[in-house]
Amino acid sequence: MAVYTELAAHDYLYPFVRFWPHGHASGSGVLARREGDCVLFLSGLSHDEGAAMRLRLSYWDSQVPMVRFIRGETDAARGVDPFGVQIFAAGAKVPGTNWELIARIDEADVFAEKAWNLRTIGLVSTLAIAAIWVGAGFYWQGQQLAHALAEQRLNSRFQVTFEQAAVAMMHVALDGAILRVNRRACEMFGYRRDELLGTNSMLLCAPAYRAQTEEYLASMRSSVLKEYHTERQCLRKNGTAFDVVAFASVAPGERDGSDYLMVVIEDIGQRKAVEDALRASEERLRFALEGAKEGLWDWLVETDEAYFAPAWKAMLGYADDEIENRGSAWRRLVEPEGIEKFRRQFLEVRSGERETIEFETRLRHKDGRLIDVLSRALPLSGPSGRIVRIVGTDLDITVRKAGEASARLAAAFFEATHEGIVITDRDKNIVKVNPAFEAITGYSEEEMRGNNMRVLQSGRHDRAFYESLWGSVNDHGFWQGEIWNRRKSGELFPERLNIGTVRDPSGAVANYIGVFSDIKRLKQSESRLEFLAHHDPLTSLPNRTLLRLRIDRAIARSQREGKMGAVLFLDLDRFKIVNDSLGHVAGDQLLVQAAQRWTRRLRASDTLARIGGDEFVVLMEDVAEPHDAAVVAQNLINEMAAPFSLPSGRDAFVGLSVGVSLFPANGESPDELVQHADSALYLAKGEGGSIVRFYSDSMTSDANERLDMEAGIRRALEHNEFILHYQPLFSIKDRHMVGVEALLRWRSPDGLIPPDQFIPLAEKTGLIVPLGEWVLRDACARMKAWRDSGAGIQFIAVNMSPVQLGRADICASVQTILDETGLPPDCLELEITESALLNAAGGAQTKLAKLRSFGVRVSLDDFGAGHSSLFFLQHFPINKLKLDRSFVQDIPGDPTSMEIANAIIRLAHALNIKALAEGVETKAQIDFLAAIGCDLAQGYFFDKPLPEQELLERMRISSKPSKIAV
Repeated sequence: MAVYTELAAHDYLYPFVRFWPHGHASGSGVLARREGDCVLFLSGLSHDEGAAMRLRLSYWDSQVPMVRFIRGETDAARGVDPFGVQIFAAGAKVPGTNWELIARIDEADVFAEKAWNLRTIGLVSTLAIAAIWVGAGFYWQGQQLAHALAEQRLNSRFQVTFEQAAVAMMHVALDGAILRVNRRACEMFGYRRDELLGTNSMLLCAPAYRAQTEEYLASMRSSVLKEYHTERQCLRKNGTAFDVVAFASVAPGERDGSDYLMVVIEDIGQRKAVEDALRASEERLRFALEGAKEGLWDWLVETDEAYFAPAWKAMLGYADDEIENRGSAWRRLVEPEGIEKFRRQFLEVRSGERETIEFETRLRHKDGRLIDVLSRALPLSGPSGRIVRIVGTDLDITVRKAGEASARLAAAFFEATHEGIVITDRDKNIVKVNPAFEAITGYSEEEMRGNNMRVLQSGRHDRAFYESLWGSVNDHGFWQGEIWNRRKSGELFPERLNIGTVRDPSGAVANYIGVFSDIKRLKQSESRLEFLAHHDPLTSLPNRTLLRLRIDRAIARSQREGKMGAVLFLDLDRFKIVNDSLGHVAGDQLLVQAAQRWTRRLRASDTLARIGGDEFVVLMEDVAEPHDAAVVAQNLINEMAAPFSLPSGRDAFVGLSVGVSLFPANGESPDELVQHADSALYLAKGEGGSIVRFYSDSMTSDANERLDMEAGIRRALEHNEFILHYQPLFSIKDRHMVGVEALLRWRSPDGLIPPDQFIPLAEKTGLIVPLGEWVLRDACARMKAWRDSGAGIQFIAVNMSPVQLGRADICASVQTILDETGLPPDCLELEITESALLNAAGGAQTKLAKLRSFGVRVSLDDFGAGHSSLFFLQHFPINKLKLDRSFVQDIPGDPTSMEIANAIIRLAHALNIKALAEGVETKAQIDFLAAIGCDLAQGYFFDKPLPEQELLERMRISSKPSKIAV
């Protein structure tokens, strides 16, 4: 608590000085004092009564006598007052104050009486006596006035001070009871005044400080302490704690009352926050100064003298004595661009365009490398205005530049990556997101900044999931996995998320970074792959794997419930023709339409599966009797009667053959049932197709025989069990042998097997390809050897299977064999059946034309026995027609056969194609054929198919070359 008094100088002192008696009208007394850099006039002047407390003169520069007195330069002086009047003045200090009492008189008055010396002496003496008198009088009046004012204003001023204080003030009894509080105390603690009065002040202390406060009170009650000053925490009415600084002192009781405590409390919460911020700022500044490591330099422009601090030299790897103190040292080490930047900015400073120099350049380190530096300098000018000196620093920013480059790369990656990136603070509130995040989630950075990632939660994960996620992040610093989130549109989407922790140098968590990618398409792909693992991609029907599982379950149910089921094996008739002629796209569309038709005719409990190509399987459960399966199979066949409309605008007609096996009668495993149904299908196909056939035990026997035959064919190829026999081809005109047809025979360990027993199976299994290649290679090799030995035959004919002709590489294969064997192409004749041309129509014409371009002959075998078409003769490059034996065997007994044979031969000749008759066995037949102009013939009339040795003997007998050109 402070008590003060106030004396009003303008009320008590100034009138006294103003009416001080002087000898002349121009004489007066003046009070003045120093305030900082000014001299303040405390009283008015004769020329300006309003100068009091207003007129100020410079303490340092003014030469007015009054100011010179206060500066202590003289006690009496002649000079000019502030209003330009020549005066004489003398001054003296007022004892006990910092005031100066000045007596002044106009110079004109002094010279008018011619008594300047006497007046000056009298004035000085009088002034000194007056100063003493005034000081004593002032002191006495001040004492009297102080007591009067203190008594008069004490209560009012104390109350104002107490209430208006910016700090909380209390009067507290020594037992702790609150006696008086001010407004600020009520505001600070949140109580009304009446609530605080009489309350124990201990209740305002935080619990942790109450014991200490009680000790202070006890010490004051016992007069051990008179005052104390401490920082502590107090409690507001709402229970919140806050920091304060408290000062308490013992005050004597009023009018002999009890002593009490005068307590002053200041809320320092804001100050502490400022202090904490200031300490942090000071610490950062200290770290910055310690870590800056800038090198100082100083350059004198005119002399080129320079100073380079040791830190500057060390920055470049030099010792203190290794660089001369000349500006040339800097110019030698800096890159040329740096010199140009310095020169340009130096000129800009000199022209007034800028005040400082700052640029980035590179300096040569002692080890030869260039380091990046930031150079900053302050030019200093001399009295003439010219720049005479430049002081600056160079800061090594090599690491910073590298960091900036890395930051640019990181920023470019952050902006350009297609993966969403989100950065949060330690409280998991979003700080920044990248464009990919915005694109994936639909939220902009402005919408997400400050929010928690919880806004994206999908609701598909429970609390335990997130606890486990963040537990992994906290324990290991990262988490990765799949999670479902929600876009701004409300759409849920799966993402692959990686969360990492960023720590500050102290190891504390600073940020979390999440990197995620939208895996919706991946999930869809996975679902699609899982679907495709059990379904056919073209028709979306179950595939072989899923069919097997369902048959397994059906068999188990059948065994439990004693019910019958059926497996139907479906295969399209003539589908290959559509596929090859109209293309695979059309074929695929036909398969899809067929599957749709069949699905409509099946029960919901039935399974229709596609197991490959044009093969389908139907699984039927709860079949009452075999006839029910037959009815369903026939319904499926009937569905094929209507044409299929294909995308090309073409209509296609195909049939359906069905084989049926029943369970449990025909098998107890999926493979067995499907195999048996396939055997029944084979039987249906063999009978012309578009029918239903059931499996029987005899079929198993036939199937086993086929399996044995297939294995035998493979073994025969490996062990060279196949041989060729050769049937001579004769010119009818002169009866000379002109060629041979190579015929395949299988010489197995069990005896000779005719071709009609194994060729169809070889075609079905695909073994006809390696087998046909072997036949062609061996036949060409033999023919080449015969020709080299002088044989007179002109060509060798080799049968080509429709399967071989359908292969894309057939032309290249033929060319390779001809090249390997050395046989001239015109010595080879390939025999193609009409069915081969029909089944391979999509590419047969092109392939045959290419073979003909090689020089190979092409013969159309069994003409008239199959789907004879003039289209083949018109569009395919045919050299020869082979009249089927069915038209020859009844000659001359059947006129119809004779007419047909005649017509075919005449047709061939009309198209400039040679004709050959097969199966000629009698002289009558050969005579008729000769009469109608047939060119060539073969058959038992001339010779049977012969082994090579016998053929060679015949060729020696008939080695004369034919005169007929074929």
